[in-house]
Amino acid sequence: MREREREREGDRERGAREREEGREGGREGGRERDREGGRRRRRRRRRRRRRRRRRRRRRKRRRRRRRRIRRRRRRRRRRRRRTKNEEEEEEDDDEEEEEEKERKHEEGRRRRRRRTRRTRTRTRTRRTRRRRRREEEEEEEEEEEEEEEEEEEEEEKEEEEEEEEEEEEEEEEEEEEEEEEEEEEEEEEEEEEEEEEEEEEEEEEEEEEEEEEEEEEEEEEEEEEEEDDDDDDDDDDDDDEEEEEQEVENSKIKQTNNNSNNINNNNKILNDNNNNSNNQKKTKKREKKKEEEEEEEEEEEEQEEEEEEEQEEQEEEEEEEEEEEKEEEEEEKKKKKKKKKKKKKKKKKKKEKEEEEEEKNKKKKKKKKKKKKKKKKKKKKKKKKKKKKKKKKKKKKK
Repeated sequence: MREREREREGDRERGAREREEGREGGREGGRERDREGGRRRRRRRRRRRRRRRRRRRRRKRRRRRRRRIRRRRRRRRRRRRRTKNEEEEEEDDDEEEEEEKERKHEEGRRRRRRRTRRTRTRTRTRRTRRRRRREEEEEEEEEEEEEEEEEEEEEEKEEEEEEEEEEEEEEEEEEEEEEEEEEEEEEEEEEEEEEEEEEEEEEEEEEEEEEEEEEEEEEEEEEEEEEDDDDDDDDDDDDDEEEEEQEVENSKIKQTNNNSNNINNNNKILNDNNNNSNNQKKTKKREKKKEEEEEEEEEEEEQEEEEEEEQEEQEEEEEEEEEEEKEEEEEEKKKKKKKKKKKKKKKKKKKEKEEEEEEKNKKKKKKKKKKKKKKKKKKKKKKKKKKKKKKKKKKKKK
């Protein structure tokens, strides 16, 4: 017990010395912490500046890209509009040509229709008669089928009723069987419960017997322990005096050793602090060089990226200008072709109109000739009739 108390006192003294040493060296440590804090702040500021620069440059790049995309979209829209307008004009021209062709074909169709109408009327009458006969026969067949279906449905209903009665009888029998089985199960459960109660009573009796045996054994052990304690107390009194003398000598030796160890530890701490300060200065210089090199590399990379983007923009603009020139040339060619087509169409229309007028004039002349012939025929007939009448009258007079 005394040795433990002495060891505790030595530990307390060591802790107090270490605290005092820490206070003395804590000033330098605090300064170093302050310096490290300043370095961290500077690093954070530099990092923030770099991030801001990167963000600004990214924003510029995004804006440029958006502008490029907008320009491309606008040009594409213009192209699409141009192509749509051209396609619509071509479609209109094609429609006009088709309409003219259809007009010509319609004249022939009308003639054919007149011929076909007569034949259709004849065929319709025949078809209607045939349909009526077929409908009458189908109605008779349907009535017969409905009667047969009604008879089959009645038979099915009777069969279903018989099946339902049989199913009800089977269900009643099953219910009776289930009730009998439930009664048997209840009887078996009651028998099992009685057996379990008997087993529990037997187990309780066995446990009571075991507890009584354990209590007897504990009483015997307590009596033996009391006898052993009386013998040990006499031997401990003689050994305590010798132990006290040895503890005093050991404590003196420990104090001398502790003092020498504390001196050596203080010297080591001072040397370590000096080495740490020198190493920190070296590390600061290295970190500064690294940061400067990193900044220069980042600036160079950003400049290269900007130059590449500018080159890409120039190339894209040149390509777009070339495409526009090509499109303009193609548009001019298309316009020339359209003009030629329009001229050809006008010539065709003129020819067709002239031909139509010629045909109309020919038809008019033919009609006039026919009318004149009819009139001449009528006049001849009238003259003949008059001559005949005159002859008849003359005969009568004679």
